[in-house]
Amino acid sequence: MSLVDHVDLPVADIEAAARFYRVVLAPLGQTSMEPPEFGALSFVHSSEPQQLHLAFIAESQAAVDRFHVLGVEAGYVSNGEPGLRAYAADYYAAFLLAPDSYFPTSI
Repeated sequence: MSLVDHVDLPVADIEAAARFYRVVLAPLGQTSMEPPEFGALSFVHSSEPQQLHLAFIAESQAAVDRFHVLGVEAGYVSNGEPGLRAYAADYYAAFLLAPDSYFPTSI
């Protein structure tokens, strides 16, 4: 299953970013990832904040819920509880802030 095609993520701390994505991508079946590349994700060192929204594909609402729970339990900041979104009748999503807090990550 493909989560995304590819994304270059600007991060200040590659190891912190790697820890975050290991936690929140586990419910999506992504478990063997080593920085600086996590399959389609590549971390690029950047000391300057850059706004980016990154969304992943989930197979179920349960996977979205687990993404959010695991992220919050690991100490990451919620940027939106799991639930239906107003912009589409069947769009169920949850949002977390990545470690650098430059961009929201959703599923």
